[in-house]
Amino acid sequence: MAGAGFALVLGPNYSVYGEHPRFEHLINMRRSLLAAVRLASLGVPVAPNVYWWTERDLERWCQCVEKLKIPAVAVNAQTYRTEKDWAFLLAGLKRMGEKLGNRVTVFLNGLSQKDRIMAARGMLPKVIFLSRDLQMRAQHGRVFGARKKEYVYGNAPTLFRENLNIFLRQTLDM
Repeated sequence: MAGAGFALVLGPNYSVYGEHPRFEHLINMRRSLLAAVRLASLGVPVAPNVYWWTERDLERWCQCVEKLKIPAVAVNAQTYRTEKDWAFLLAGLKRMGEKLGNRVTVFLNGLSQKDRIMAARGMLPKVIFLSRDLQMRAQHGRVFGARKKEYVYGNAPTLFRENLNIFLRQTLDM
């Protein structure tokens, strides 16, 4: 992987779910960091995937990122579907933005709703959005932003380019 010439690799994503035991949270957060450290030791430019359950977890992550001078981290936002979950994530992103400033780029995976993208952008000085939703919609004949029952006939690569253009217009015009 180090010889592949990637500019950056997002580290493995070990989830932290609320209904899981606290000990598992701690293990998975450590696994994320260890995986990133191992990749980095092999010469792979890597951004660790950051998850947290408590404010203290997030503080530890931010301290680690600062101490190791990590230039980028990834956050998976795909599972924050309810308003309560979203509020939790947004508060954490705000704290990350305050702690890490514009030195650290945050790769935020899984957002595609304009209001959530705008809110996240307001919390993080340097953020890059990743969304598989654009590709999945194209595979299923759907244009980004269309209602669930509206299908477009065309090939997936063409629909993907259209979805990407719509997404970029929405996120860049904010």
